[in-house]
Amino acid sequence: MTVYPMSLAIDTAKTQAAQIRVYSKSDEVQYVKVSVKKVIEPATDREHELPVGVADGGGLVVSPQKFVLSGGASHVVRLISLARPQEETLYRVYFEPVTTLDDGADDTRAVKGDVSVNLVWGVLVRVLPVVAQPRIEVVTPTSIENRGNVRVGVLDIGRCQQGPTPVSCVWHAVDSSVYPGQSLSVPDDVVPLSRSLLRVKYQVDSVKGIQTQEFPFN
Repeated sequence: MTVYPMSLAIDTAKTQAAQIRVYSKSDEVQYVKVSVKKVIEPATDREHELPVGVADGGGLVVSPQKFVLSGGASHVVRLISLARPQEETLYRVYFEPVTTLDDGADDTRAVKGDVSVNLVWGVLVRVLPVVAQPRIEVVTPTSIENRGNVRVGVLDIGRCQQGPTPVSCVWHAVDSSVYPGQSLSVPDDVVPLSRSLLRVKYQVDSVKGIQTQEFPFN
């Protein structure tokens, strides 16, 4: 089977729902289990996941949680955010082939045999706040912090001379996602010196194009 899309965003200013379609690539009937996990400390070396259920109240739920996928057919799974979060929240929705839909059986055991059947698909789902407030701050010369409520994609960090334009800069490509409350280390070769500028190029979903922000150091 295949799953589409593999990543999506739910903009709660417009809707609290989305859908994922699962396609059969087999002539045989398959049984599929769907589960949701919340991503904690995403895009860091401390990233981990926690299971999410309806009892959690403010999380993400899926319907159905189990279904039969006929050979050559497709099936829609609906996602619903039970709340509008104050800041962007990240989930993964997993699609796993199982041996049975019987709740009393061990349906966590993946189907054996065909390698393609054993594949578990994980879809990345970003749930966005009603009002996006992107904001980055340079806390120290060696650290950039996301003090907004949405993910910021930091592309490049540069150390620039202060003075009339054009300004001479040394750039370091970063290409990192920084989620709300997280910080990003400034690469050693562009740590700002006295009377220099730290220039950050970044992207956010709520604004088109690449943004540039400057932080002077005297």
